[in-house]
Amino acid sequence: MTSRDALVVSDATVVDTGAPWAATTRVVPRDDAPAEITRLKAGDGGDLLVVGSATTWNPLLAQDLVDELVVLVGAGLAGDGARLDAGPPAGLRLLDAQVLPGSQLVRLRYDATPTAG
Repeated sequence: MTSRDALVVSDATVVDTGAPWAATTRVVPRDDAPAEITRLKAGDGGDLLVVGSATTWNPLLAQDLVDELVVLVGAGLAGDGARLDAGPPAGLRLLDAQVLPGSQLVRLRYDATPTAG
């Protein structure tokens, strides 16, 4: 966490300047995230990994900024919960499903490129 560049998408988070990851972490508001992800994807920095919620990935999916979506599903009773994809149909194509060794989690990996639908 302290050696990789990180971009936090949040309207409320502020990076503590004394935190070990402060030098490698930037925060952008949600409304600015698609433009920032577009800029990063156009660069030569390699793959981008988004760790977060549907609130974070839905706007990125809607703007065709997601190439692959990995969802971990675990057993639990959480009431109503939130939808994974709240936007228009994303045209996801299942690439594989796997029970993660030593866990009760299932990894679902989807192709999310615009031509996947």
